[in-house]
Amino acid sequence: MRLLPIDYPIRNLGRRPSRTFLTGLACALAAGVLVAVVSFVNGLEASFSSQGRPDVALLLSTSAQRDIIRSAISPAVADLVAADIDGIAKVHGVAAVSPEIHMGTNVRLGQSDEVHAGFVRGITDRAFLVHDRVTLVEGRLPGS
Repeated sequence: MRLLPIDYPIRNLGRRPSRTFLTGLACALAAGVLVAVVSFVNGLEASFSSQGRPDVALLLSTSAQRDIIRSAISPAVADLVAADIDGIAKVHGVAAVSPEIHMGTNVRLGQSDEVHAGFVRGITDRAFLVHDRVTLVEGRLPGS
């Protein structure tokens, strides 16, 4: 089998300059999109891995595979988990389980401040058993 000399395809690149340019542009755009997607995924992974703790587990419903915001589990599940699963930490004899509500919403810190996308967590007193790094800086817990 006889191969064509390398100068044939190189010479043909100049015969259709617009097609050569558009082909190069398409390759560059595809590479740019690939880099952007990989960077986005790496950023999400770094963000999520820095937020979690190896000794805390989240229970989500099957709908959470599509969207974590729509995960819905009955608050009674926390007590069932505490009673049924060995190895749940106890703080002063109370199982460290916390039913919580998570919601993505718009948040404004003050009346004159801008509205930003935020993530709000509804908790009970038991949340402090699980999230021991959280402190209440000012005010009081809701319902207390």
